[in-house]
Amino acid sequence: MNLVGYFRRQSGVGEVARRVAAVLDRAGVPHTTVCYDDRDGPGIPDAPDCDDRLEFATSIVFVNGDQFDRFRREMPEVFGPGRRVVGVWFWEIESVDADRVGHLH
Repeated sequence: MNLVGYFRRQSGVGEVARRVAAVLDRAGVPHTTVCYDDRDGPGIPDAPDCDDRLEFATSIVFVNGDQFDRFRREMPEVFGPGRRVVGVWFWEIESVDADRVGHLH
């Protein structure tokens, strides 16, 4: 799977992305990491390297819900036919508007 998110930012959701990547590494689960920069938070000095490849059909996206519109516009290659996207964020929302995040099944 592809892990996409705030790998280089000081944020809670960025920390979760880094930890999920570490767990998948330890478990030997094939995955890629794609750094997405929200430009809103401070960076971390020991930021991990990202391979920045979308190799798999499934992506787990570690981007806050209020930034998902911008993320979709800036990284449309994550979405599309045959692709699955799982959003991980800490913002509470009542519902997900399919027009905002793309076609949902």
